[in-house]
Amino acid sequence: MVLDTQNQNRKKPRIVNTEPTRYSNFGDISSVSGTRILDPMEHIVTCSNPSVVEMIEAIVHWTQKKYGIQEFISAKKEFHSLTGRVFPDEFFYHQRACYFLDYFIFQRPLLGSLQENDLVKTPFGDFLDSEECLKLPQDLNIKQKFHDLKNFQHSIYKILKLNKGKMYLRDLFTKEKLEIFDEHHNFRGFFKGSLIQGFMFNFRNSTHISQGLIIHPPTVLRFVKASINRVKKQTNYDKMKILSNLAKQNLNLIRQRHQDPKKVYSQDPR
Repeated sequence: MVLDTQNQNRKKPRIVNTEPTRYSNFGDISSVSGTRILDPMEHIVTCSNPSVVEMIEAIVHWTQKKYGIQEFISAKKEFHSLTGRVFPDEFFYHQRACYFLDYFIFQRPLLGSLQENDLVKTPFGDFLDSEECLKLPQDLNIKQKFHDLKNFQHSIYKILKLNKGKMYLRDLFTKEKLEIFDEHHNFRGFFKGSLIQGFMFNFRNSTHISQGLIIHPPTVLRFVKASINRVKKQTNYDKMKILSNLAKQNLNLIRQRHQDPKKVYSQDPR
């Protein structure tokens, strides 16, 4: 789901179709290894208002063309090791596939991408410096829209309140509050007190929630806060490690529905 944050002075927000897209299907490496994927960049250039999902699709396809499918296969193996393996017949598969692609595009360094300043590039960073991005039409402001995706957050949030088409969140790492607005009151699957984990994109003066969300039950808040507070005492803590462990714990809970969520989240995930 992609939702716009509240802003009284701009156009009404648009709800992006939450059905599986080419973007989420690309997360299933086996389904694309023998399939030709249509180039979405032409659509980005021709449409007047591309969505976050469509722009990420374009970056995914550009990365596949430049680095080949092996980069995705290696990244997905690493991601499964971090967050737990999921299978295509599981009902949450497409959400996890989107979560993988968000992580792969925006956070995971490309293999062998060391730069002169000893920094590594993500697929997103490499795309921004690519000839394909640099030659995008200036008059359409498409290049700037891609650069705006740099304003992303990967975190876990608590839903504070749902009221008349608005959802109020708090980032459990930074304590920052966020107000989400949906003109259609379409907050199905979201409940007060629930914890949502995933990527958010501050884009065109609004915040967009990725389709790759993990939803944790309200009863595990104490365990999540304890994990965050414990590692934040360290000088250079690994935020991704915490989020990865939470993703594994959530996976264990889904597959062991008879278990008490508190018990599952109090144990180190395997």
